[in-house]
Amino acid sequence: LTPEQQQAIDEGIEAYIQSQLTNADRAESHLNIALVHTQRGHTDLAEQSYRTAIRVNPGFAQAYVNLADLYRSTDRDEQALQLLRDAVDAGMKQGVVHYALGLALVRHGQAPDAIHAFRQAAELQPDDPQFGYTLGIALNSTGHPNQALAALVDTHLRHPKDLSTLHALMTISHSQHDLDAALRYAHKLVELNPPNVEPIRAFIVQIKKQQEAQPR
Repeated sequence: LTPEQQQAIDEGIEAYIQSQLTNADRAESHLNIALVHTQRGHTDLAEQSYRTAIRVNPGFAQAYVNLADLYRSTDRDEQALQLLRDAVDAGMKQGVVHYALGLALVRHGQAPDAIHAFRQAAELQPDDPQFGYTLGIALNSTGHPNQALAALVDTHLRHPKDLSTLHALMTISHSQHDLDAALRYAHKLVELNPPNVEPIRAFIVQIKKQQEAQPR
């Protein structure tokens, strides 16, 4: 960029920030400013804006989540975890905050607490299949496949076209030697025609061969 082009960009960004500050009583305005600072690599200013957003509206979930992510990206995982713990302890009921806490706990190797956070997220915000899916994956990875399948089935019933949930149901059912269920979920995946459908078709062939090899 030429100096003139950079100046024009800087002036445009400053004008945008000033326009947001005309609504300084709205937490969303400070969130928008924080996003601009983050994109420009000004993490200190971004943190200040997120903090302001939280001060303006202590119940603004996205500000907590974004600030925690800023901490994580700048190698301040402990601060991220504490921020999210404080938000949950303060009684925040938004699923996204509990989900972010669960991810932070996973990074800290605290699987049981993470599963509790994912379960809370799924219960508080059942309209987001990602939360139920992640709960299922976490349960399975910690040696609880039956609980994982129960969580994933519940998510599938709410979101029958969610590919990630179906894929998890297929693979976990197969690992538990429930070939009928694995085949059923595999067929549902094929019906939805995902981009990577050919490996699923091959998996169906594999399952059918395993069924044929089973003693009658």
